[in-house]
Amino acid sequence: MYSTTEWGDSFEKCDRVIGLDHLTPDVDVSTVFLGLDHNYGDSGPPILFETMVFSGDSWDDERCVRYATMAEAIEGHKRICEEIRAELGIPTPLRSHGLLRMWLANEGQ
Repeated sequence: MYSTTEWGDSFEKCDRVIGLDHLTPDVDVSTVFLGLDHNYGDSGPPILFETMVFSGDSWDDERCVRYATMAEAIEGHKRICEEIRAELGIPTPLRSHGLLRMWLANEGQ
């Protein structure tokens, strides 16, 4: 069992990035593992992942989406990237989704 301090130290050092796409010089889409449950209600699954859109020096709170599972986070990241590309008229590259983890690739996801 880890103490809170030990957990915090190890969490600070781990790579929590699930996906990071630089769509333009000013627009980034980031999906991360939050590490703590962000479901502040009494029901439903734990919310452990989050996708955010950063534009310039700010973030788009309209595009802050949270997920319960890694699979949902990966799909949500892809969807948001595709939506923004369509809005900005950016063609979808042959290989997309920069740093998306391939943990699910072995499971056929």
